[in-house]
Amino acid sequence: LEIHFVHFNSKYDDLGAALGSGNSDALLVVGQFFKVDDAADMSAALTELTDKLAEASAEKTVVDLDMIPSQLIDDSGGFYTYPGSLTTPTCNPVVTWVVMSEVMTITSDGLEKFHTNTLNADGELRDNGNFRPLMPRGGRTVYMSPGVTTLPCNPYGAREPEYPCGCEGEQEMTPALSAIAGALAQATEDNTEMDLELTPSELIDQSGGFYSYPGSLTTPGCNAVVTWVVMANVMPISRSALDRFHDYTMDADGHLVDHGNFRPLQPKGDRTLYMTRDVTSLECNPEGAREPVWMCDAGCSTVRSIEATETVASSLLERRSDDSEPRGRRAGAGSWNYDRCDATNGPEHWADACPDAEQSPIDLCGAEYLPSDKDTMLNFDYPEGSVAMKLKSDGQA
Repeated sequence: LEIHFVHFNSKYDDLGAALGSGNSDALLVVGQFFKVDDAADMSAALTELTDKLAEASAEKTVVDLDMIPSQLIDDSGGFYTYPGSLTTPTCNPVVTWVVMSEVMTITSDGLEKFHTNTLNADGELRDNGNFRPLMPRGGRTVYMSPGVTTLPCNPYGAREPEYPCGCEGEQEMTPALSAIAGALAQATEDNTEMDLELTPSELIDQSGGFYSYPGSLTTPGCNAVVTWVVMANVMPISRSALDRFHDYTMDADGHLVDHGNFRPLQPKGDRTLYMTRDVTSLECNPEGAREPVWMCDAGCSTVRSIEATETVASSLLERRSDDSEPRGRRAGAGSWNYDRCDATNGPEHWADACPDAEQSPIDLCGAEYLPSDKDTMLNFDYPEGSVAMKLKSDGQA
């Protein structure tokens, strides 16, 4: 569980004015994490909050609260800080993030009260998650205060829950693919080499047979010296892992760099494509396989498509020119969600509404201590006594 406390700079009249300024110092958001521990007591404030959740289960319902806000933050162990953004559209890059290093506790019963508003009938997280995936760090530095005791980082990067979009039943990536996807976060420059320990056979599914044909390499000089063996079974990869690959092929607008990262289909000629007898033949598209479509000329209103035959069709990805309509509905206020599997308004497609580079959240691994001229302690000047507050569900839980 994570709770965010949103503060606006006192030089602005209100939150709206701070957001509208577009300035990087407009907001400061404090993030506090919680872990389940039934042997520990929750704070009175968290108990008050969880007890009132059922009353605010309907969207836009407002419930009165009376609690001490400072009981929801543990500042005893220091903090991490970095420049970032809001984590929901329009993801304004106007936030100084302060993430507390100490993790507070919540009971399993208390967490279940949050889950009641985020689980579907099968007891699974509704909409395939209820958080934004990690964003590329880019050139930003994450700092930590002297009070932070650094923890050993996972060498393959932070882990996120995996959601098997488009699959029947739970399907997990193999450890080998997880290792590769995680290591990508560390290989941020061209020609960077990293050591990996994995089992290569985990990256091939031999159970469903294969297709085979004589062909070539797929990059220049495309030597025609290859016997191709294409496995028939398709293995799963999680959306968050695929996003790690996308970090290296997407431009600032969230579109594939240079109009794709693969070679187009080539003429089959008089070659024969064979398949083993254990392949369950798929029905081919009578008009030929479809590839992603790219609009290469700015201002051109027609789409130039490439068609070929005898291959497993890739999914259609639309590319738009600068003056065309965005893909799907714009992920603005009221039309976004956390659903990893939503091809229109899920987090993968927030790029239309969140075009700026310095987005949140990010992996805090590899933080540096604050330089001496920036070393400071946070003072939370919250009221010591109870405060009358409002609890409202925004319908995006």
